[in-house]
Amino acid sequence: MSSAQIIRTSVETVIIPAASREYFLTQPAPNVHCMDDYKIMLAGISRLTPGYFAARAPSYFNLILYCHRGSALVKGVNQTLKIRPGDVMMIPTGSTYSYELSGSRWDIAWAHLIDSPEWNPLFGAEPAIRKAQWAPQVRKIMESYVEEAITRRPDSPQALKLCIQLLVFYLKRELCPAAPEIIAARETLQALWGNVHGNLKHKWTVEELAAAAGLCKTHLHRLCLKLHKTTPMNMVTAMRMEQAAEMLSFTNYTLTMIADGIGYENAFAFSKAFKRYAGISPKEYRSKQDLLKNHII
Repeated sequence: MSSAQIIRTSVETVIIPAASREYFLTQPAPNVHCMDDYKIMLAGISRLTPGYFAARAPSYFNLILYCHRGSALVKGVNQTLKIRPGDVMMIPTGSTYSYELSGSRWDIAWAHLIDSPEWNPLFGAEPAIRKAQWAPQVRKIMESYVEEAITRRPDSPQALKLCIQLLVFYLKRELCPAAPEIIAARETLQALWGNVHGNLKHKWTVEELAAAAGLCKTHLHRLCLKLHKTTPMNMVTAMRMEQAAEMLSFTNYTLTMIADGIGYENAFAFSKAFKRYAGISPKEYRSKQDLLKNHII
């Protein structure tokens, strides 16, 4: 039976049981610095088993860690915290802490961010745990990175750099959260627009949008202006036009069929609305897309 891997330095002790699995976001070649450019020391996805333990005194990097499954106890100088599924943990450089899983398995995604002016201001003075906002996106990006790195294609470095850019984008979103009331408002509107997008054929009114969101018309209007910089009905129109553009580009549906599918009375009403939105008629838009697909322009 394989023994645990033990990493021990003057400031760090990490014990990794043999049954644990870790997938690192490794760079494809020594001269490809797709993580170094963004001050990422190390990052990865881990499936940890009982016996895993990590301690740093003090930490020489900023840590952001997402818990996807299981839980762990995190002990600092002045506090003991528990991280559960759906949580994100943020520990600033210079902190003294340890953590170990408290169940049979602990699935996490994590990044060690270099002690630098780019990352340091985004962390608080003490370790903190709260509900994550972007955990699924971060995990998918990391999984995509690992899968792409394994392919070893000549163009993999370009794809990996794009993954890192997207990862940094979401990590900074996570580290700079909006106020709780803004987060709640965004979740309300996201649920509303998901409902609307799935039923664009319906003749939506402001009253129905407000009722679907559980808000009064005035509050819905105020939230849309604040978060989307436009009105509720303009949001509906934008979604209809975006779907129409997709159908014009990739189907041979008639204008009447498209109009019916996105909630317009007839092709004339749809064409008028589309030209007002896009600046050209649906027929002109379709012709332009056909030329692009055929590489004529």
